[in-house]
Amino acid sequence: MKRTALVLLTVLAALCLCSQAAADKTVTLTFTGDCTIGGEEAVRAHEDSFDSFAKLYGYDYFFKNFHDLFSSDDCTVVNCECVFSDSRSGENKDKSFRFRAPTEFVNVFKEGSVEAVSLANNHTKDYGAEAFEKMKTVLDDAGIGWAWDEHIWVFEKDGIRIGFGAIDYGIYKRSNYKVRDRLLLLRKEGLINAAVMMVHAGVEYSPKHYADQDVYAEYFIREAGVDLVIGHHPHVLQGIRILNNRTVFYSLGNFVFGGHNKVSRNWQQNTNSLYTMAVQVKMYFTDDGVYKGQQVVLYPAYDSGTDPLNNYQPMRVKAADAVPVIRAIQGDTRFSLPEIQTDDTGYSVVVMDYLPADPNSKEPAPTAAPATEPGEPEPAPARPNK
Repeated sequence: MKRTALVLLTVLAALCLCSQAAADKTVTLTFTGDCTIGGEEAVRAHEDSFDSFAKLYGYDYFFKNFHDLFSSDDCTVVNCECVFSDSRSGENKDKSFRFRAPTEFVNVFKEGSVEAVSLANNHTKDYGAEAFEKMKTVLDDAGIGWAWDEHIWVFEKDGIRIGFGAIDYGIYKRSNYKVRDRLLLLRKEGLINAAVMMVHAGVEYSPKHYADQDVYAEYFIREAGVDLVIGHHPHVLQGIRILNNRTVFYSLGNFVFGGHNKVSRNWQQNTNSLYTMAVQVKMYFTDDGVYKGQQVVLYPAYDSGTDPLNNYQPMRVKAADAVPVIRAIQGDTRFSLPEIQTDDTGYSVVVMDYLPADPNSKEPAPTAAPATEPGEPEPAPARPNK
């Protein structure tokens, strides 16, 4: 009997191990577009400036409408389009716009449940190289991760490590192969299981993406094995592409944008920076870290609740108001976007199809909670690569 019991226990233990090996792990990432946590020197003291709003309402004001979404995910990443510095020293007055925030404004990210930022953009060096280097220290001290050039920030959850890279036009021309090689080395050494590339490119206020945005996305997906591309810089929403069953966002538009006290529009191109969105991506892995697939949920929003004035506080929108937001994305997207849904709070969501890692895979979508809960979308059928 003892021998039989021992055999049964051994078999049960083996079955448990097999079950654990077959289990999936999920990492939930949230992204937004351009965030300028500060503004220009000339308007800093104005009552309608970002700085004045920070003093009046506190640091938790700006991301308040998205705090539940950001705090319920595993990692939130935004594009930080300003310098954190307490001095005007090094200000590049040759530029038309220079954006700076006092170093204490890093608390806007902390209070908003933002874990990391991209520094690859045309404003993080508005006050010179010295201020840029100090900014990195400010972020480090605040516990905010950052990605820039060859500095790949790595996020880890349950043994799954995701590398975040960030490039702009200058970095790509100068060292695209170095960034690629760094990502490949991290994969080879088993230091990351997946990769995200944040790309600052395109033409400001253009409703359509430009060829260079495709060049950058194709390069890093095909040459570096990147699993997701997040774009910004145009200040308005642009389209979505599916490449090798990886999602490419050309531009997420403005989000918390302290650079202007009014919502920007380009009447000639019929673009509106009011329209924005947060993007949440669930990345699925086997228990031993093999990337299995991804699913994206769009959260349509306005970047201000007081249009045409900017109150620097993005807000989610309901289905009717989401229509022009999704239309802006659809106008630059070659496939038809899913229909707008409404969650249990009455706000809109758009649930994209589940994309298995292998475009030819017929695996079913992972089981997830209904779309009525933030961060837990209803899986959709797999869509073929386009």
